[in-house]
Amino acid sequence: MAWIDEKLMDVTQSPAVAAMLGSMLSLKWMPVGSTWLNRLNSLAGGIGTAVYIIPWFVVEAGIESKKAELAFSFIGGFLGLLILSRAWEYVARTNFGELVSSIFRRSEQ
Repeated sequence: MAWIDEKLMDVTQSPAVAAMLGSMLSLKWMPVGSTWLNRLNSLAGGIGTAVYIIPWFVVEAGIESKKAELAFSFIGGFLGLLILSRAWEYVARTNFGELVSSIFRRSEQ
């Protein structure tokens, strides 16, 4: 039984798990009409933000507390998903592909 308790503690101390929980919680605030693909991409982006960017931030900021790292991972997952959902909204509202193409056309000339 001690083995199970030890493994459970390992899981709960993982920044990736904190990020996933933050991302899953923020799914509630996805824009109305979001497709499952948008939700899945935003979830992955929230988790990716917390797993790849937050550890860098923790090191650069000199934060040594494990609890603080977990808190930042949770917040990164939560806000990373919200930021990506707004980006999806923007892409859906604008002709984003044409904008990017026009930028590349200008740089070639």
